[in-house]
Amino acid sequence: MATWPVETADPLIGALTVLLGADAVLVDAETRALFSQDVFSRGPLARVIIRPRDAVALAAAVRAITAAGVAVVPRGGGMSYTGGYLPPAAGAVVVDTAAMDRILDIDAVNMTVTVEAGCTWAKLYAALHPLGLRPPFWGTLSGRYATVGGGMSQNGLFWGAKYGTAVDSAVSFKVALADGSLVSTGSRFFRPFGPDLTGLFAADTGALGIKAEVTLKLMREATHFAFASFSFPTAAALLGAISDVARDGLASEVCGFDPFLQAQRMQRESLASDTRALIGVMKAQGSILGALKQGAKVVAAGRSFLDGVPFSAHFTCEGRTQTRCDEDRAEIVAIARRHGGTEVEATIPRVMRANPFGPVNSMLGPQGERWVPVHGIVRHGDAPGVVDAITALYAAHAAEMTAQGIG
Repeated sequence: MATWPVETADPLIGALTVLLGADAVLVDAETRALFSQDVFSRGPLARVIIRPRDAVALAAAVRAITAAGVAVVPRGGGMSYTGGYLPPAAGAVVVDTAAMDRILDIDAVNMTVTVEAGCTWAKLYAALHPLGLRPPFWGTLSGRYATVGGGMSQNGLFWGAKYGTAVDSAVSFKVALADGSLVSTGSRFFRPFGPDLTGLFAADTGALGIKAEVTLKLMREATHFAFASFSFPTAAALLGAISDVARDGLASEVCGFDPFLQAQRMQRESLASDTRALIGVMKAQGSILGALKQGAKVVAAGRSFLDGVPFSAHFTCEGRTQTRCDEDRAEIVAIARRHGGTEVEATIPRVMRANPFGPVNSMLGPQGERWVPVHGIVRHGDAPGVVDAITALYAAHAAEMTAQGIG
């Protein structure tokens, strides 16, 4: 990647080069174009990309940028599709936090972990899992690249969703403000200690300050699991079951598929990825016998376990004893049956839990088509209406979508 010499005609880029070093200031056209887009769309072209190495360097760079009257935009792992890190206008400075990825402190006594904002969820998991520890919320499915700082800025969801969204696991932030000052929020062990300034900077996509460090609560990692998957005849039945399970706190994670997405995902995976997933499932079991049993279930189910399934939902239960996990699973089965669900092989939740941060493969479909995610968080009571509205929107544009090759 090309860098800009200190003697550049652009005084801001020259100043940033002095502050950060030439290798941390990127101005080549390809890099600027890449960092000026997210998964969904392209934004105005950035003026320069900077990669500060720690909180002090970040604060100094922000001070120089804002003093020059230039917009500064933070970026995490680039997995967002909300426009949250796109420059507002051409000429902004994008802060790539990838160089700030250290795990600064694992405090197993006081049950907190402090990381730099550019640390990925996968890296954090790899450090904590051998210790039997994790944050209550411990990452998004894109956690191989998605960062802790990005999760705090976008308020991600998935692993550990039983305990809330990403920001619910945060106890404090160290934030670089527009004037270059560094502010530490909270007490690093108890979030609502006085005014909750941590919440002020949560889910702001960096608009109020750039997160340099994040301190998260820790909990003991689950040691036992149970899984369940079901076919449902309608979206309403699926949503009803999911809401009842969530209200009773029975599953650590749940995901559901509509018929279209279900069919796409079943055709896209390769034999090689099936084999890797099976190895992960077997490694995740606590004994050789458990590994063989669970691996055999995945093999026996093959690819056909969702054939003819209209809607499907997939649940993971976790706990400190297998008895408790099995009890939670039994309650989920009862709830699903009340909503018209039929149990199918639980391959999907088993494989997902055994390989929590797999390849990010939801942007390109099996035929080379572009996949574009959308994301919303709604209340239980609003979910059926939202799905009905989306279905009606698709129906109203069915002819145009077909003509444009949109599924």
